[in-house]
Amino acid sequence: MNIETREDTFTRTRSTWLVLTITALLWAGLCVWAVRSIGFVDGKASRTDELTLGADARQNEVETAESEAAELAMLALEAEEEQRLQAQAAAAERRQLAAEAEAEEQARLAAEAEAEEQARLAVEAEAAERARLAAEAEAAEQARLAAEAEAAEQARLAAEAEAAEQARLAAEAEAAELARLAAEAEAEEQARLVAEAEAAEQARLAAEAEAAEQARLAAEAEAEEQARLAAEAEAAEQARLAAEAEAEAAEQARLAAEAEAEEQARLAAEADAAEQARLAAEAEAAEQARLAAEAEAEEQARLAAEAEAAEQERLAAEAEAAKQAAIEEQAREAAAAEASRVAAVARQLRRYENLRERELQVLVGLSSQIQFEPGSATVTRDIERLLDEIFNPLYLYSELPVLISVASNEYDGTTSDGLLSRDRGRAIASYLITRGLEKDRFRILIESGDDLASGTQRVSVSAEGVTQ
Repeated sequence: MNIETREDTFTRTRSTWLVLTITALLWAGLCVWAVRSIGFVDGKASRTDELTLGADARQNEVETAESEAAELAMLALEAEEEQRLQAQAAAAERRQLAAEAEAEEQARLAAEAEAEEQARLAVEAEAAERARLAAEAEAAEQARLAAEAEAAEQARLAAEAEAAEQARLAAEAEAAELARLAAEAEAEEQARLVAEAEAAEQARLAAEAEAAEQARLAAEAEAEEQARLAAEAEAAEQARLAAEAEAEAAEQARLAAEAEAEEQARLAAEADAAEQARLAAEAEAAEQARLAAEAEAEEQARLAAEAEAAEQERLAAEAEAAKQAAIEEQAREAAAAEASRVAAVARQLRRYENLRERELQVLVGLSSQIQFEPGSATVTRDIERLLDEIFNPLYLYSELPVLISVASNEYDGTTSDGLLSRDRGRAIASYLITRGLEKDRFRILIESGDDLASGTQRVSVSAEGVTQ
């Protein structure tokens, strides 16, 4: 369509240029003729009449030339219009032919495209069906593997959690024991330091008391010695005076002085003994006080240690109770989580079993359509088609054993019917084994065909342990 439009445009442009060229040539010839007719060559201006006649003639010639030019232009326009109409008719003809050819091509392409689309859709539908069956089989296998992996992972996580909990409890118990021992050692060290400090203070006080007592005793002894010396001097002086005054009195005075000296000595000895007894009693009392103080300090330290130990035991008991409560709470949460997980697994298992039961229910209907040729145990193409459909659910649920039940009544219930049923069951099992099922999954049951009509047979393929 674009090529025809360009050709039509080019034809009209060429005709226009042709008309313009002819008109320009006519106008140029008319100008040349008019110049020659004016009479500029001869230069005679005196012939007015001739000039007037010549001008009229030239005017007539100009008008004639103009009419001829107009006629030529009209002819050129008519020729251009005719060429344009012919070009339009040719273009319309070409467009019609092109449209008819394009319509035929479109119809042919549409038919081919529709055929290709039908073929593609058929191929895609078959591929999609195969992909769906493969995807369902793979999804079921993935679900089974995922369930097993999840169970293994749950068991591993439970074992790891239990081991971690045991390790944490052991670490906490060890830390608590170390803390208790450290507290006991610190309490003993504090009691020892307190006892030592108190004992040192008691010793210092005893030493100061003993020094004060020694000083007091020394002062008393010196005072008694001074008194004794003064008494002795006074007695000597009295004795001397008495001796001088009276010999008898001196003798009596001497005797009296000796008696008094003896008495003074006795009194001094008694006073010294009493002082020694007092000092001993005071020392004994100080010792008793020191021992009582040490005993009290030890009792205080013991009581403080017992109180500290009781406090530590109370704190440890509270910590143990809190830990036990946390452990019990974790155990309850773990039990709740485990119960939820078990319930979810049970729901998934029920859904899986329901899905498996629905998918395996088709086995009875498919296997009931299996019909061997009379007296033959050969697996035909029709039987293969049915067995291929039976294979898919049996392969998908590979954990279930397969039961093949065959009954025949083609030899009037003789032994040959049993042998034929056995061969047919083996042929079915052999075909399914070659497709990929495990050999040890199959069990063949030979049933009596007495309830069957003569010349008939019955085949049943089912998954054991599933309600059909």
